[in-house]
Amino acid sequence: MKMFRDFKDFLQRGNVVDLAVAVVMGAAFTAIVAALVADFINPLIAIFIPSGSLDALMFTVGNSKFTYGHFIGAVINFVAIAFVVFLIVMGINKMMKKKPANTKDCPYCGSTIPDSAVRCPNCTTLLDADKVPEELR
Repeated sequence: MKMFRDFKDFLQRGNVVDLAVAVVMGAAFTAIVAALVADFINPLIAIFIPSGSLDALMFTVGNSKFTYGHFIGAVINFVAIAFVVFLIVMGINKMMKKKPANTKDCPYCGSTIPDSAVRCPNCTTLLDADKVPEELR
């Protein structure tokens, strides 16, 4: 019974569900890009190939057929998927611009402190006496 409880706990963790959704979305995305390559990009390339299809590109050595056209198609498919993923990641990175940090470095000890700090909490150096309120002087 402990094994089932552990398995249930494992499934209820948020990252497992996120990973499952990512795998399903990745498979659907791969199918879309594969269709784009097969239905649009490969026919455009095939215009310049005498046989009219990448899959028809092959050579024979003895009784073995080497279908290098199929490999070229797979490489094109991979490059297309990688390029689209790159564009999506770039778009997401632009949308998620990081807010500028509200920190500064202490000029005496080099530690990172809040911008509003008038005294460094690490080395206790008074940084800006003008910002200290009168009642604290």
